[in-house]
Amino acid sequence: MALGELSVSVVVPTFERAEQLRRTLSALCALDYPAELLEIIVVDDGSMDDTPEALRAIEPGCPSVRYVRQSNLGVATARNRGARYANGDIVMFVDDDIVVPPHNVRQHLAARAEYGECIVSGHSEFSPELRAALHRTPFGRFRLEREDYFKADLAARFGSHGRILPDGLSAQNISIGRDTFWTLGGFDEEFPFAGAEDHDFARRARQAGCTIVHDYDIRVLHLDEHRDLHAYCRRQERSAITAVYLARKYPDQLNEPIINRNAPLRRGDSVRVSARKITRALLSHRISLAIAHLIVGAIELLRPKGGWPLEVAYRWMTGLYVFRGVRLGFRLTSAR
Repeated sequence: MALGELSVSVVVPTFERAEQLRRTLSALCALDYPAELLEIIVVDDGSMDDTPEALRAIEPGCPSVRYVRQSNLGVATARNRGARYANGDIVMFVDDDIVVPPHNVRQHLAARAEYGECIVSGHSEFSPELRAALHRTPFGRFRLEREDYFKADLAARFGSHGRILPDGLSAQNISIGRDTFWTLGGFDEEFPFAGAEDHDFARRARQAGCTIVHDYDIRVLHLDEHRDLHAYCRRQERSAITAVYLARKYPDQLNEPIINRNAPLRRGDSVRVSARKITRALLSHRISLAIAHLIVGAIELLRPKGGWPLEVAYRWMTGLYVFRGVRLGFRLTSAR
């Protein structure tokens, strides 16, 4: 089948991000792909904001848009539900804080033509306005430095064009054949939050012989609402919870540093490791964290330009929330 004959279903899971969703949908409505071959499916995961109004504001002439609502069941369930409604040969998943360029669909299909039946992943970058907003605060600059280092490290290790991912996947902007998606079983709905459900999907895809291609040429903009320290820490906590779900499913993941360093005390832990875990347990108590946030805020006022004291504080704070997430993840998975 020629590329121009492939129909595409774009699934957008969303939860209480009405403002970002408006921009995401506006970009999707501007895709330069034939409208008769394109449909957009928005799955609302129980939002209490004005998400429905965001859909009513869609421009005339936009490709077919379907709105599906579910109770708050998580992003994995939302993606699967959208895929069940999909009629396209290809299912594309786009997060609700992603802005795609007009040629996004054509780029995905071109990558599929080059690499065959596979999962194609676009490359997200902070939007210019997000970078500008982050640059105005000490924590924002800290985030920018970490983000830029992470992206540069990936490019150095794997190259920049059409690299085959050895592990992991970010489902912010991916495409896959609809039949292949269901052959792989879709996303595992046991994952309570976004974070590791896409890594689990990637692992099952690789085990089934499916190639995962991350193409830097397929660039999308990430709006990201986690701009301050507290919001970012809470996201890190939720991601750590899902990392434990992943480790429970694949025991080899229990040796990953994020799990090994933050897991409950074990019989084989050294005195040093045990002391570190006990210290983190005390410091990650909600009262301790509230005090820590006040201290960090005071340091930010004294050192608005940042510097090493704040960098150390930010690393400690994010680490403590990761610790909380891992511990909570073990409690939740043990109770199942």
